[in-house]
Amino acid sequence: MSKKKISVFTVVLTALISFTCGFLVNSYAGLGVVGGVFNLKQLSILTTVGKIVSSYSIDEQNGDTVLDYALKGVAASLNDPYAAYLTAEEVEEFNRSTQGIVQGGIGCTLFQYDGKNYISQVYKNFGAEKAGIKAGDIIIAADGQNVENKSVSEISELILGEPETTVKIDVLRGDKKLSFVVERSDGQRQMTEYQLLEGNLLYVKIHAFRGNAAEYFEEAINFAKEKSVKGLIIDLRDNPGGEVNCFAQMADILLPEGEFFYGLTRNGEKVNPCTSDAEFFDVDVSVIVNGNSASASEAMAGALRDMIDAEIVGTKTYGKGVMQRSYSLTNGGMFRLTVAKYYLPSGECIEGAGIEPEHKVELQDNLEIETWRLNSENDLQLKKAIEVLTK
Repeated sequence: MSKKKISVFTVVLTALISFTCGFLVNSYAGLGVVGGVFNLKQLSILTTVGKIVSSYSIDEQNGDTVLDYALKGVAASLNDPYAAYLTAEEVEEFNRSTQGIVQGGIGCTLFQYDGKNYISQVYKNFGAEKAGIKAGDIIIAADGQNVENKSVSEISELILGEPETTVKIDVLRGDKKLSFVVERSDGQRQMTEYQLLEGNLLYVKIHAFRGNAAEYFEEAINFAKEKSVKGLIIDLRDNPGGEVNCFAQMADILLPEGEFFYGLTRNGEKVNPCTSDAEFFDVDVSVIVNGNSASASEAMAGALRDMIDAEIVGTKTYGKGVMQRSYSLTNGGMFRLTVAKYYLPSGECIEGAGIEPEHKVELQDNLEIETWRLNSENDLQLKKAIEVLTK
């Protein structure tokens, strides 16, 4: 991957989905824990520090703010890269972004690369698509202001606004400068998209296992049945994972009867077992993955490989074989913690190892970064997936 500076921001506009996956949200109240990892002496020290700050700090302190930082410190102290404390405001933003919720946006993703601000994705049925903006366009001005030296967050402030208002977006497309008046709106991004390819194959792109992904995946499978497709290509590239219930609902459609996912806690307790019934869509499947395919997307690829001999194409996956649980707190915040390792039908845990594709295919040049340049001619991974199903 290029070492040139890369920055990403969703111009829905929302925070990016991270590789962490909060599979469940539980309430901490009523767990019956007094102190937890802290003994009474340690709790006393924390209380003493709070009194010192309250009594002697040169500035008056906000207790809620101090608590937020203390809880973030707890998460940072753990040997757990996925542990995190989110404030009430961050919880709201996290829920919006991971569910694909757009609020006052134009429905596209900005990708800052090599000093330029690219439109990397354009969402269906939002203002950017309707106005004619395309993936690969370089945004040069927003709301009448030049954005050449602005960060993606600064650009987002220029683009976001009230629904049903408009914003002017200037882009470069090749050597041409184009201007668009784009309507802002609220809505939800389509997390699963699909299209029929030559050879009667159905291509299904799953962006994340969240939001309306299962609803549109079921729609895609029903379409596949109507067309009597010869095979499915499931594209999980850059899919960071998501919710176990969403993943399980989607996997069940393609898997024969049996257990295809479960977690084990540090005490060996089995959690979140997922089983499929005997009814499933029996069709040849090829799965495309890359180094950004993580968590639930790895679980999906592994389950399809182990139970229906789906052939995996692309590059080695991220290697996230652990599960998080999110606990809601009385201050509106949320504490997320890794609680279990998960296992594929074969009994394999891919934590730190990832999944090695049966057909290793790398993209040429910078296409792994500049995904908006992918097409039927240069997408070697998609070509291989098609070849696998038509050989």
